[in-house]
Amino acid sequence: MPLDPAPHADDALQWLGLLDQLYALVEHEGGAAMGAGALRAWPEAWRPVIAQWARHIGARSVQVSATRLPQLPGCEPGLVSHRRITGEVIVARSLSPEGFSEGQLRHFHAFCSHLEAACALRSSLDATQASLAALHAVIDALPTGLVVLDEHGEVVLLNQPARQWLARTGRASLQGRRLRLSGDHPAFERALHAFACSSATQQPLQLNGLDLQLKKLPGPASNVLLLVHERADPARLREIATPPPLLAAQVQRQYALTDKELPLAWNLAQGMPLKQYAGLSGRSVETVRAQLKSVFRKLGTPDQKGLGVLLFETLHAVTLQAVGTGLAPFVAEPAALEPERLPWP
Repeated sequence: MPLDPAPHADDALQWLGLLDQLYALVEHEGGAAMGAGALRAWPEAWRPVIAQWARHIGARSVQVSATRLPQLPGCEPGLVSHRRITGEVIVARSLSPEGFSEGQLRHFHAFCSHLEAACALRSSLDATQASLAALHAVIDALPTGLVVLDEHGEVVLLNQPARQWLARTGRASLQGRRLRLSGDHPAFERALHAFACSSATQQPLQLNGLDLQLKKLPGPASNVLLLVHERADPARLREIATPPPLLAAQVQRQYALTDKELPLAWNLAQGMPLKQYAGLSGRSVETVRAQLKSVFRKLGTPDQKGLGVLLFETLHAVTLQAVGTGLAPFVAEPAALEPERLPWP
C-alpha cells in the first residue's frame, strides 16, 4: 500500500490514539478479521489506520505476507518483518534508504504486539459470548422459573419459563428491574432483605400462591437465585398435567411411585380436587383414594398440603442440581462446550 511521504511525529498522544483506533477496529471487525491463514491484505476498514501507523514509523508501506523476510547480511535495509502468532507476517518498507531507526523499529514491533493482543482479546470475547449463549440455553431448559437478583434486589437474569410466567400471571410483574409480587410485595421485600443479611444459604418462601426458593449464589456479588413455582387455580384445572421430567425421574427413583401414582400426586399437589382427577382419569373415586393413600405412605406425608410442599421442594432441589450439572462443563472445559452438547432433555 504505497503512501505519500509524511513527517514523522514522535508524539506519545498520537501513538496512543493510533492504538485506540486499532482496538476499536478489532472490536468492530471481530477477531476473525485477523484469523490464521485468512489474511492476505488489510481489510478495507483498517487501511486508514494502517496508513497513519506507517507515517508514524516512517514507512512507505505496511503489508501482509505469507513468508517472513530473511534477516541476513545483504538483505535490503529498508525492510522489516514481524511474524504473528497465527502465521501471517507483517512487513514494513522504510521511506529512508538507510532503513528504520532503532526507535522506529521499537514502534513497529510494539504496534505488532498490540495488534496480537487486540485480536487475542477479541477472540476471547467471542468465545465468552458463545459460552454465555450456551449458558442461557442451559437455564432456559430448566423445568421451573428461575430469577437471579443482585444485592439490591434487582433482576439481572430471567430464564424462559420465568419470562413466560411473568407474561401470563397476575401474581407478579416486572417493574423496571424489580420483581413485584401483587398484594404480598412488602412481605417479599422484607423476606429477601432478611435472607440477604443472614448466614443462611437457602430459604423456602410461600407468598401469594407462589412457592419460592431463595438460594445464595457463590461469588463476591452476593446474588440470589430465586426459583418460582406458581400453584394452579383449582377452578381453572381442566386436564391432567404432566410433571416435569426431572422431577418425575427423581420422585420415582427416590419414592418408587408407580406410573399411575406419580401424575395423581403431581395434580393433587397443584390443587386439583380428588373427584375431578378421578373423572378426568376415568377411574372411580374409591380407586383414586386408595392410590392416594399409597402415595401418602410412600412419601411419608399425611395430607394433600404436605404432598404439595414435598413435591415443590423436590422440584427446587432437582433444579438446583441441574444448574450445577449444567455449569460444570463451563468450569472444567469451557472452550469445548457447545450448546447442542448440553445435558438437558
